[in-house]
Amino acid sequence: MALLERQNAGRSTYQHELAELLGLDRSSVHRLCARLEADGRVRQEPAPDDARTRRIQLTPSGERMASNIQAASLQRFTRIVDAIPASKRRALLDGLKVLTAAVLTLEENE
Repeated sequence: MALLERQNAGRSTYQHELAELLGLDRSSVHRLCARLEADGRVRQEPAPDDARTRRIQLTPSGERMASNIQAASLQRFTRIVDAIPASKRRALLDGLKVLTAAVLTLEENE
């Protein structure tokens, strides 16, 4: 979804940025992009200022796939939240804020 969101915002995405966003090493993202390109889901091209860097962009087929995945994820998340009693949702959100802060603190210290 990261690639779809960046593309919808009119932002270019490079393989190294995608690796960072996904928390994966560059070689894994390189292989993933090569497979997606072979499947017709993304296009890759050299960056204008550095031919060693690859810019990636979803194709129309990739956009449809990513949009479908995003919609299915939203539906699932909505069903999960709806299953939580309304009286307990505030406590859940407060707990998620604490968890997020802890994760960010750990990431800063690594």
